[in-house]
Amino acid sequence: MPKPSLDPFDRPSHRVAAWPLVRVRVRLFASLRETMGQGEVWLDLPAGATPEAAWGRLCEACPALQERRRSLSAAVNRRYVPFEAALEEGDELVSIPRVPGA
Repeated sequence: MPKPSLDPFDRPSHRVAAWPLVRVRVRLFASLRETMGQGEVWLDLPAGATPEAAWGRLCEACPALQERRRSLSAAVNRRYVPFEAALEEGDELVSIPRVPGA
């Protein structure tokens, strides 16, 4: 019998493959890393998913992150993007705290 996974992202609801999926690397730094308890997560998301959708998935696994969203900007492949931008296979997503006055 297979050993159950302790990975919060490895739930059956997150493995539905009825539509094309893209695999995205999410990197977390500083207090986000401390809150999540890890610095990197790979997510399988529906094709056309956005950084906002990826953030939602992170918050499902770690609800303490939810309050942080308002103070973040998104970067995909080292370029700032809106949270509504489409993600593609292999993208690297980083949530970056906004700098006041910038």
